[in-house]
Amino acid sequence: MNLTNSGRIVIVVGLVLMTASAKAVTIGVANLSPTPSNCEVLMEAGGLFTFDLVVVDAQGFYAQGFQANMGVSGPGTLTGDAAASTAAATDSDYWMVGNSAGAEFIDNLDDSYTFGDNPNSGIAELLENDDIMARYAFVWDGTEGDYTFTLNADTNHGFLLNGSFIKLPFVFSPGEYQTAENSFTVHIVPEPATVFLLGLGSFVIVRKRKS
Repeated sequence: MNLTNSGRIVIVVGLVLMTASAKAVTIGVANLSPTPSNCEVLMEAGGLFTFDLVVVDAQGFYAQGFQANMGVSGPGTLTGDAAASTAAATDSDYWMVGNSAGAEFIDNLDDSYTFGDNPNSGIAELLENDDIMARYAFVWDGTEGDYTFTLNADTNHGFLLNGSFIKLPFVFSPGEYQTAENSFTVHIVPEPATVFLLGLGSFVIVRKRKS
């Protein structure tokens, strides 16, 4: 499957948030940037890697709070960018825009990051398809390889808070990009220009040593 166009891309990876009434709110991964191709991402070292958790199937569900805990692992370092992540709160597609207590993006110092928010009024609001529930933004150190993002399904770490103040658990549905029951993986590689510049730097060092 080739996804090479710029713009909004929806990957068939998602969460199913189970409700007490047997309905389910499905949340998927969208707006992966840079654009993936066969789950391979080209980007510059020091660039920003981002994706949103969005509502795919709202099922007429009302929510008044949301929290998701995302673990990150890979051969290099993806450093959470709080400013870029919490910028979701000013996005018109954000589920709590105009009624937000302030989105939080927390580095848990254990290679996991938590995104959470509650409304100012404390009143549950109707979820709609394509609502952004969370944004994850990371600065990449340039190390090529597979990076895995894992959602913690424990309601102590991730939950949807319904109108009765009940924390509902996540059930992760990774779709065709399945790597495990609760995770998905992308392969990040340097853009050709970055590879060229790295090679040029090595060439200059070698010439300097020989002179």
